[in-house]
Amino acid sequence: MVIADFGIICLGQTECNYPNGTVDICFEVHRRLADSKAMYDNTYNFHTADTLIGNWYFVWPKEEIMYEKPFFDIGPKGRPWVCVAREWRETIRKVLEFYICQSPEQKVAVLIREQDNSDNIVHPILKIDEFMSKLLSGNIRWNELYFIEK
Repeated sequence: MVIADFGIICLGQTECNYPNGTVDICFEVHRRLADSKAMYDNTYNFHTADTLIGNWYFVWPKEEIMYEKPFFDIGPKGRPWVCVAREWRETIRKVLEFYICQSPEQKVAVLIREQDNSDNIVHPILKIDEFMSKLLSGNIRWNELYFIEK
């Protein structure tokens, strides 16, 4: 079990919105402007993410289930690979689709982060189906930025 930040940057979004039907998860939002301070301290500053403008949502299971049923774990290939918990797969897809539609750019950036000093690795844009396929097959990495569109 891994407790990790699940950050979704809804690119260009100015109003905060939350998907309906997500009763078992919590959201925290941070408005990201051109002059916003870095999201993390100097030990982990993801420069590319910190330049993106829009709303940065942190998403996690409600506290009473967070430690029993987290979203993610270490993948079967070991670190640095992410494994998504079976019971959260559909929810994660719905949340990503919701924020892609909320973005004026029809695109989000995703950073699934665990504590470390990773490099600023950024991947090319993926379609939501490609990203979910990679996530479900254990081919998404911790602490790397992914851009996703419809």
